[in-house]
Amino acid sequence: MACFMQIEKLKKKLYFEGYMYVRDSERNEKTYWRCEFKKTCKGRAHTMISAIDGDEVYTRGEHSHQPDARRKEVIGASNLLRKSARETLNPTSHIVQDIMNSVTLETAAILPSTSLMKRTVLREKQEQIASSNIE
Repeated sequence: MACFMQIEKLKKKLYFEGYMYVRDSERNEKTYWRCEFKKTCKGRAHTMISAIDGDEVYTRGEHSHQPDARRKEVIGASNLLRKSARETLNPTSHIVQDIMNSVTLETAAILPSTSLMKRTVLREKQEQIASSNIE
């Protein structure tokens, strides 16, 4: 089943059958996607521009790597980390610990280091403070 994910910098990704795709182009009512490893992989897909989660995905080209079901959980955890940093007053270490507790052990093994996650939380909090000072 297709699943669209929003990631940092408001980029949209398509997760389908264990592969992650990034938007390549849009034309003729279709969105064309390339494998996130676009420099080394020929995997491609396309959807209708108005597609939502669960809609049909058409693929072509062979991937040069194995699918990784953990990628979806890693991106979801990263999104949750940023959202928690912006929307809660919890200490940085609590936010990181909550994320680590919310994923499987296999996924935790491929998450960024805790020091990098703490830096991400601090950066998100600083950006939130800066944007609220402007308003």
